[in-house]
Amino acid sequence: MASIFAGSPGPATTYDDGTTLELGMVWRTAADGVWTGVRVWGPSPSPGSVVVSGWRMVSDVTGALLAESGAAPVTSGVWTDVPFTEPVPVTAGVYYCAQYRTGSSYTATPGFFTSGEVAAGDLTAIQHNVEPPGDPFNNGRFLAGAGFAAGNGGGAWYGIDVLVTVGAPPVEAAADLPAVSALSAAAGVGVAGQSGMSAVSAFAATPTRVVAVSARMTAVGVLDAGPAVTAAATSSLDGISGLSADPLVAVPVWARGTLRHGTTSTVRTPAGRSEVRLP
Repeated sequence: MASIFAGSPGPATTYDDGTTLELGMVWRTAADGVWTGVRVWGPSPSPGSVVVSGWRMVSDVTGALLAESGAAPVTSGVWTDVPFTEPVPVTAGVYYCAQYRTGSSYTATPGFFTSGEVAAGDLTAIQHNVEPPGDPFNNGRFLAGAGFAAGNGGGAWYGIDVLVTVGAPPVEAAADLPAVSALSAAAGVGVAGQSGMSAVSAFAATPTRVVAVSARMTAVGVLDAGPAVTAAATSSLDGISGLSADPLVAVPVWARGTLRHGTTSTVRTPAGRSEVRLP
C-alpha cells in the first residue's frame, strides 16, 4: 500500500471553526492503481469521528464523487487509515481530491503546498495553483458543510494522505482450472498458475511480470515471457511444446524427469534455440 506522507507526522496545529467542514488535498498518480482510502492526521482534541471521500477533479470548483466511507473514529496525534466502502480504480495523469469531513477540530499547516509539490514514488500531492496548465487547481481545499471541497485554502495542508495500491491487482489461476485458453498479465501483474491446471494453451507476460507455472500442468502449449520476466516451469509438466523468452529472461525447467518420456522441451531466445529431449 502506497501513500505520500508515510513515516511523516501531520500538522502540529489544531483548529476548530465550530462548524462542519470538508477539507481536501489534490493529488495524482504516475501509474494506474486502486485507491482504497484516506489517511487523516488526528487533531488534539479529536473530533471523534470523520467521513472520508474520494473525488475526481473536473475543474477547480467541481468534482465527481468516486467513493466514501462511513463514520470512522480518529485518534489524536497519529495517522488514522480510513478505508472507502468500495475501493476505486485510479488512472495515471488524472487529478483527484482526497477529503475528510469533520464536525469540529482539524489540523492545518497554512501555505504548505505553495512552495512545491510533495512526491513519493508514483504519488504526488500537487503544488498549489500550478497544475494542470491552463486551469491550475488550488491545493489545500475546504467547504463549509458537506460535499466537494471547492474552496481555496491558500495551499494549506490539512493532515490528509491517500492509501493507494499502485499497479493492477494480481491475477491468479489456481486449483483445478481445466481447458483454460490463455492467462495474460498487464503492467505490474503477477500471473500464477498452480495446482491441477490442464489443457492451458498459453501464459503470456509483458515487461516486469512474473509468470510461474507449477504442479500438475498438463498439455501446456506455450510459456511466453517478455523482457525482465522470469518464467518458471516446475513439477510434472506433461507435453510442453515450448518455453520462450526475450533478453534478460530466465526460463528454468527444473527437475530432470518432469518432462515425460520421449517429449522435447524447447527454450528460445534471440541468441539461438536449444532443445532438451529426455530419454
